[in-house]
Amino acid sequence: MFRKEFVLKRINSAKEKQIERVLKLRKIKIDMPVDFEFSDTIGVLKWSQDRFGLFEFQDEDETELFYGRINVVEGNDLIIDSIDTEGKVEEAYDFPFRIDEIITIAFQSDYFESIRALWMHKNKIKFKPTP
Repeated sequence: MFRKEFVLKRINSAKEKQIERVLKLRKIKIDMPVDFEFSDTIGVLKWSQDRFGLFEFQDEDETELFYGRINVVEGNDLIIDSIDTEGKVEEAYDFPFRIDEIITIAFQSDYFESIRALWMHKNKIKFKPTP
């Protein structure tokens, strides 16, 4: 999901058309999860955390993806317990994220599920989503 204010224009180039074609050929349907409700940024992060145990987002810098769990929200600042690529948790990650600078929130991608599996294994978590 993209924060609307950061989308300058929508491009449907040959690459996007090819991706759409492959998805159709593989009969992959991308549906909104049944229990999903649009909310503010923190609401969507909480939904992902409740549903999957963690969340993924990218901020304005667009240089990396961040995985984690909410530690504390203070005004427009978000402090997370960061989850690295090996599934290790760094509590109260030392960088406060500006909530209004989070541009994308994603879940259920192959990479998301890989990080989630590593996090669950490393921390001996048997996570069950909130119904």
